[in-house]
Amino acid sequence: KEFFLVINNMENRWEPIKDFARSLEMETKTHSVACNLYLTPPGAAQAFETHMDWMDVIVVQVAGEKDWSVWTKPFVKLVSPDRKRKPTMKEIKMSPFDNVRLRPGDVLYLPRGTLHNATTPLESDDLSMHLTFGIQHGFDATMESLVHHALLLFSDQNRRTKTPAVPKGMCKKDEVTYEELLHFATSEIVRQTDCGGFGETALDKRSPHTSAICSLRESVPLHKQMQMLEGKSDHEIEYKFVSGVGAMASQVSIGKTLEFISGIAPQNQPGGVKELGSQ
Repeated sequence: KEFFLVINNMENRWEPIKDFARSLEMETKTHSVACNLYLTPPGAAQAFETHMDWMDVIVVQVAGEKDWSVWTKPFVKLVSPDRKRKPTMKEIKMSPFDNVRLRPGDVLYLPRGTLHNATTPLESDDLSMHLTFGIQHGFDATMESLVHHALLLFSDQNRRTKTPAVPKGMCKKDEVTYEELLHFATSEIVRQTDCGGFGETALDKRSPHTSAICSLRESVPLHKQMQMLEGKSDHEIEYKFVSGVGAMASQVSIGKTLEFISGIAPQNQPGGVKELGSQ
């Protein structure tokens, strides 16, 4: 019986690949570059079903041949790890794709979020081997990170945010400031909203309110060149940012605030939730 062979982290196993990965990392100014080796048997063998990756991928065909089906547009543009998910059969059939055959020495670039699959040619009797270099982004420039950055700027100009929002003794930490609560609330809303990632189900049921919050998970094309590639202007980015913040603000309520404090406060402590609620 024939098997597939996958060797991860080749950049840690062979010096020439390590040198190339580091050069690619410096050239792209990215977070890191990892390399995996894939060896597949002949006869239309397929290691993985149709999927997308959250990193940009450069494929280098080393031996044999491999047929690739690559969707013409990213399934999720500038996808981040938490937004990666398995596409449905309906989505796969609706997506136009191109077919390309790689031979030794050929190189293929797959932008992150692009659906793809690869098989050895049906008529081939040879093994196929290729390397994939994953260009891993740090995701420091998501819409959500811009909100956190805005909170930091706001806190620098408004010292009241540094004052305690939750008194000492009401949680494990000595005290919780308003600034910390704002950061926590932002992360909680963005992370808990079902946006159709792994383990999430909301694909076709999003309301405008939910879509605005989900947009905060997106990466932001800050460079002018990237904006040109993505077809996004500063105005479009600003609109998404403001819409996302507005959608989050609409979820704010005194009841939820008291519920949060109730979860961290000892019930028998003087000045506890009941007294806070009465104030």
